Amino acid sequence: MQETHAALGGRFMELDGRQVVADYGDPVEEHRRMRETGGIIDRGYRAVISVTGPDREALLQSMTTNDVVKTPVDGAVHDAICTTHGKVQSLFLALKLEDRFLLDMDPAVGAFTKQFLDKYTIIREAATADVTVEWGRIGVYGPLASDTVTAALGIQGGNPGTITHGPDGVLVVANAEFGVPGFELFVPLGELARRWGDLLAAGEQRGVGPIGFSALESLRIESGRARYGVEVDDSVILLEAGLTDSVAFDKGCFVGQETLSRVVFRGQLSRRLCGLVAGGRAPQPGAVVTDGDMQVGTVKSVAYSPMLNAVVALAFLKRSHWEPGTPVSVEGEPAEVAALPFVGERVGAAGEGAA
Repeated sequence: MQETHAALGGRFMELDGRQVVADYGDPVEEHRRMRETGGIIDRGYRAVISVTGPDREALLQSMTTNDVVKTPVDGAVHDAICTTHGKVQSLFLALKLEDRFLLDMDPAVGAFTKQFLDKYTIIREAATADVTVEWGRIGVYGPLASDTVTAALGIQGGNPGTITHGPDGVLVVANAEFGVPGFELFVPLGELARRWGDLLAAGEQRGVGPIGFSALESLRIESGRARYGVEVDDSVILLEAGLTDSVAFDKGCFVGQETLSRVVFRGQLSRRLCGLVAGGRAPQPGAVVTDGDMQVGTVKSVAYSPMLNAVVALAFLKRSHWEPGTPVSVEGEPAEVAALPFVGERVGAAGEGAA
């Protein structure tokens, strides 16, 4: 697909060792388009792990944080693997199909997730496989995403958290992860070029065009959604990142349950992911957030928000500074704490979540 993207004006960047389209010339305009009409992005950089066998559901139910038993066939939920202390080791979207699960994730956690689950297949009749090379991945996001997918594939996508089976093995997962209507398409690799072309043709009639990773990333930050390796790693408790749609407390025992339950029922979070609106120079990831001489947090990611016409950031802040409107400083520059998401209302990532 690289030649296809280059012909469209795509400019490339490296993400976790993979080449991805950064943008097609103007990432700010691509962001605006996603909010106003829609955008189509090649998500082939994502890793996909399959889990098969009669014990596949039991394996995931005991090792991950969300409830895959209550999830219906042809349903999808965001899920995670945590340490016993509730700290995040992997984040992924779990697709429950009739004969298998597909786990879709950032490439940074693909190898770990497979290795972690493999350790427990010894006591379960289940198997994992890295099937990334079998699937092309396309995201379609924005107000006209549904119309675009219907015109391109001849099917109507479902509500968030549902999987619709399209032609030639295409799976269409309705997803509201980035705060706008959207779909994640899992396309058998042999169909990828044709389906990409069909989507572009359908989108062109609706003002829906190709977008790169930079625009999707700024939309993610604007919507307040944490990503593994940026805001989240194995030093962060799942709930500190606001990922409540990735955990179910009523499903029985799972790794990390005790810590996560204590956080919820005793209110023991001392920090959490918050928004910042910069009032001066744009901060850098890793910059210290201060109030006078007191350090109160750390910036994790930064983006320009075309909707707010402002630089926004996601930062972990101490409990004392969670209130929206609280003034702080970042490297001597003024900033203000903001509620998340910066734009729109918070929605469940794949559906409403099982929390």
